[in-house]
This record gives sequence, structure tokens and C-alpha cells, in this order.
Amino acid sequence: MREKLFRLSPGGSPERPLDVVSASMIEPHVSSLSCPRCSRLLLLDEHAAIVVAGSRLRETRLRCSGCASRRSLWFRIVPAAS
Repeated sequence: MREKLFRLSPGGSPERPLDVVSASMIEPHVSSLSCPRCSRLLLLDEHAAIVVAGSRLRETRLRCSGCASRRSLWFRIVPAAS
């Protein structure tokens, strides 16, 4: 159930990316997350720029420090309004 909620929450899929104003905000955000399966710390394995359905997104590939499950968290860089 928690896995499904993770995928449905903002950032849990490319269809629902989290908006950030710069790529430098992604890693601090990821480091504050815990695994939906066992609540241990999620570790960042890779951070890649990817085009999905014409949108430029950032995919962070995560691995749990406890149960070793893997998941992705998705971001979209949206410049701050002037």
C-alpha cells in the first residue's frame, strides 16, 4: 500500500514530477526522504536528465539503505517567476 502511495504522490512518476527552481535543489530533497517500505534512508544512485513525452525531466534513481528496494523520484526544473 505504501509503495502505491509513493508512486501516486508528487514525484512518484514522470506524469507527476515535483517542481524545483534548480537542479541543485534535487539532492537535498532526496536526502530527506525515507523508504516507503521500511522507513530507512533512501540513497541516491543516479541523477539523470531525461525527456519523457516531450518534457525535460530529472530522474533520481534511489536505493533503500535498509531493504535495498529501488525506485525513482521525478523532478521538473521550473525557473522562478520574476
